[in-house]
Amino acid sequence: MMVEAGLAADKVDGGVRSIARAVDVLQLFDVDHPRRTLREIVALTGLPKTTAVRVLATLDALGLIVDSRDSTYSLGAGFLRWVDLAGSLWEVGADARRVMTRLVDTCGETVNVYIRRDLSRVSIAQVEGTATVRSVVKTGVPYPSNSAQPRRSSSAVRPSRS
Repeated sequence: MMVEAGLAADKVDGGVRSIARAVDVLQLFDVDHPRRTLREIVALTGLPKTTAVRVLATLDALGLIVDSRDSTYSLGAGFLRWVDLAGSLWEVGADARRVMTRLVDTCGETVNVYIRRDLSRVSIAQVEGTATVRSVVKTGVPYPSNSAQPRRSSSAVRPSRS
């Protein structure tokens, strides 16, 4: 399941359009879609085929996309250097993880820690619940803040006001 967060090109009024287009292409890849065909990329981004090919060729040259030579693309090894960095920058810490785990043990529900980004919320940490039926929230994906998702908060994970 891929969550559509909108095209980056629509969000960067006055920004660099070619960068926004490259980000639009990169955002098409996720756990459920580790590979994309050129046809899918063109259809999902709305880019002209020639533009999509140029963006993909640039990303391939930078090691951020792998061209399988059959019009199929996947993320390149260039992303690996950012994986550990992102994990360390956004790690919530052992104390927060313990509180999250206790909440899961108590209520059986999945527990997320969110940050706010503009009008969206982004899960930066998750401990999956034990319930058979549960809402699926992907870490790092923006969701509308006004979503109908249930919200539970605990003073145990809120910063102290002292």
